[in-house]
Amino acid sequence: MKILVNEYQLQRQIYDGLGGGEWLAQELSGRRKVLIRLMPKQIRNDAASIERIQSQFNKLKPVIDELNIRNLVFPDRFFNNVDSEPFLLSQFVEGEPVGIYAEKWRKAEGRFPLDLIPKIFEPVAEILDALQQKDFIHRFLTPDSIIINRTDGVKLIDFELTGIIREQVIKLDPRSLVGEISKVRYIAPEILRGQPATQLSDQYSLAMIIYEILAGKALFDAEKISVLLKQITDLIPPNISNCPLETSQILKKALSKKTSSRFQTTRQFIDELVQSCYTENNETTNNAAYKLQGNNESDNMTLTNQSEQNNLESTTILLPKILSEFESAATFKEVKEAMNALRKNKIESSVIKRILWERRSQKFFFFCYSVIFVGCIIVTIIFREQLTIMIKDLMNW
Repeated sequence: MKILVNEYQLQRQIYDGLGGGEWLAQELSGRRKVLIRLMPKQIRNDAASIERIQSQFNKLKPVIDELNIRNLVFPDRFFNNVDSEPFLLSQFVEGEPVGIYAEKWRKAEGRFPLDLIPKIFEPVAEILDALQQKDFIHRFLTPDSIIINRTDGVKLIDFELTGIIREQVIKLDPRSLVGEISKVRYIAPEILRGQPATQLSDQYSLAMIIYEILAGKALFDAEKISVLLKQITDLIPPNISNCPLETSQILKKALSKKTSSRFQTTRQFIDELVQSCYTENNETTNNAAYKLQGNNESDNMTLTNQSEQNNLESTTILLPKILSEFESAATFKEVKEAMNALRKNKIESSVIKRILWERRSQKFFFFCYSVIFVGCIIVTIIFREQLTIMIKDLMNW
């Protein structure tokens, strides 16, 4: 495999598009995994484009280092050596894009849990607002920009530089936009009209991502670029059928064609969205408890039914903690209690079953490792003299 600047060996390509070619690479000296973003062929030898990217990197890097944002992944270095093609070097983040993560939830549960909206998108909103106050914007928010990591939670990648790279490519080769038609639907309509990107453009892109996650399908999906562009600039999003009306209205406001009609900040948008989700969850929980018991009025509930409702409500409170796959916060006991409570109320959850199986497997392997470890210590103590003689013989040999 190719080696860059005698230090980074390319291993496999992750992505190739207008934002450049992303490669998983191995650092030869430190042996850590890194992410290499090679510049697209359209601008690789264009001095003006490379100079703009390097200039923006030099402006952003000290600001991001000073803010020390844990959930933001920004390139560590920009290489523009004479003897090597230009590339950006970043830490490699294990995980999966939020679009793929959401699709797994829909297949398992039939819909994406509203409880996970704040867990995923509040950190993203905080990052965007923090950097927008410094006059920086993302420029290219797509589902691939938000990575779900089981250990560290949510990570935001591709901040600003990827958008600038794409802008330079499209500027030199406008027809190249057709090759990434699936990414075009996240571009705010004002940009397509020729206006500059702003923080409200980022808000639009984030709202589009959330809309698709909750709806389970793309809002704008045309095979021809001309039809797609017309949809983005003219089509008003419909309400999402499996979401509360208030949630749909908030998303539609953030997706407004006019920037003046959107929320003032991205955090304000997410805060109102989260509030609408919590309201719906509380109403659904209360109604579901009565429906499961066949009652319509609380006065007719027996002590047993009241106990079952309290059990179900306490389980519902615990579910967001258990269902957050990227944070292993729930203990085996908590998962088991939640599973028993759901079964008691005749509710099945394939995701809870899988997580319970994982916790059981963890306990089993921990027990096996403990037995092996203790056994090794006992064997070492019993046969220490023989082992000592054997080691000496091997050293002399």
